[in-house]
Amino acid sequence: MTSRHLRAPPAHIDQTVSDFDGVVFHISTPETKSKILVSIQIRCYKDLVRYGAEEVLQREYAGYIAPVEPGYDFSIQIDLDNLPAEKGQ
Repeated sequence: MTSRHLRAPPAHIDQTVSDFDGVVFHISTPETKSKILVSIQIRCYKDLVRYGAEEVLQREYAGYIAPVEPGYDFSIQIDLDNLPAEKGQ
């Protein structure tokens, strides 16, 4: 068994972090420990939407997009029990 097959059990997460540009990320497991919700808050999000950001996010994260968490601009949810197959397999 290789290390990529070893998995730690899911844990409860509720963390808020920000990057150097002031983008705020909320990473949590509000429903179950195996469904990770990642929400972002960007000060200039409305400006980005005017230049097509919504379409890019829809294209890149289709299948993961979740209802937007209150106070944030965009949310995705990753279900650890239903991850896509690895490329090349």
